[in-house]
Amino acid sequence: MGRRRPSRRVIRSLADLTPSPAAAAAFEQRTGEPAPEFREPGLQELFDRGIIQTVVRQLKSGKEATVYVARGADGAVAVKVYHDHHTRGFRNDAVYREGRFVGNTRLERAMAQGSTKGLRAHQGLWVEREYRELALLHSAGVRVPQPLGHAGQAIAMEFVGRDAEPAPRIAEARLTVQDTKDALEQAVRNLAAIVACGCIHGDYSAFNLLWWERTLVVIDLPQLVHISESRHAARLLARDIHSLCTTFSRFNIPINRREITRTIVGSDGGRLPSSPFRTLLG
Repeated sequence: MGRRRPSRRVIRSLADLTPSPAAAAAFEQRTGEPAPEFREPGLQELFDRGIIQTVVRQLKSGKEATVYVARGADGAVAVKVYHDHHTRGFRNDAVYREGRFVGNTRLERAMAQGSTKGLRAHQGLWVEREYRELALLHSAGVRVPQPLGHAGQAIAMEFVGRDAEPAPRIAEARLTVQDTKDALEQAVRNLAAIVACGCIHGDYSAFNLLWWERTLVVIDLPQLVHISESRHAARLLARDIHSLCTTFSRFNIPINRREITRTIVGSDGGRLPSSPFRTLLG
C-alpha cells in the first residue's frame, strides 16, 4: 500500500517541509504506515522516485513559489515549489495565458470565474506548462537548467552553482570586459533560439539570467508565450529585447540594438511579410 499524502499547504521555511518527530509518530500510530519524508505531496513524490533525497536549504521565496536546494543521487538539485492556489494570484498573467489550450470547457469556465476548482486547475496547468517548456527549450539547445522531473506543485531541475551556493545573476556577477561581451553574445543567441522554437521568454531581464563558468543560463519560464497563440507576441518580444539591451548597457559596452533585434527576429523569419515581428525591424 502506498503512503498517504498529506494535504497541501503554503511552503516557505525549511522547517515546513518535513513532519516533526511527534507528527511522524502520530501518523504511523494512526495509519500503521511509515510517515512521509515530506509534508508537501510533490516533494514526497520526487523523493519516492529517487530524484531528491533531502532538502538542504531554502534558496529564495517569492509570491508564487519557493526554490530550495535539494540533494539528489548525483549532487545538488534545484526544486521549485509553487505556493497553494489560495495564496497566489493569477490576475497578472492573462497576457501570457492568452490562447493556451485547456481542452475542457468546464475547467476553462471555472478558471475564468476564479473558483476554487478553477484556481486548482490553473495551478496544475501552470506547473505542467513550465516543465514542458523547460524540456522543450533544453532539447532545442537553449541553455536552461536541465529538467529532472515534476510532481504536484514541485519542479526539480539542474542546480546551477557549486555545492549549495547558486550561480550569481548577471547583474551581480563580476565580469571582465571579455566576459561581458561573451555573456551578451550568449544572451542574444539564447533569445534567438527561444524565438526559433516559436516562443517568447516574457521576462528576459537581469534577474533571470545566470552566469556560471563563463556560461549564461536562462531561468524562470512559467510566463513563456507561444508566438502562434498570442496577439501580444511582438510587444512581449520587444520588451524582452529592451530588457536585454538595458541589462548589458550597464556594463558600458557597445550595444547595437538594431543589430541585436535583427539577429533575434531573423530567427523567426522576421524578414518575411508574414512574420508578426516585421514592425520590430524598423
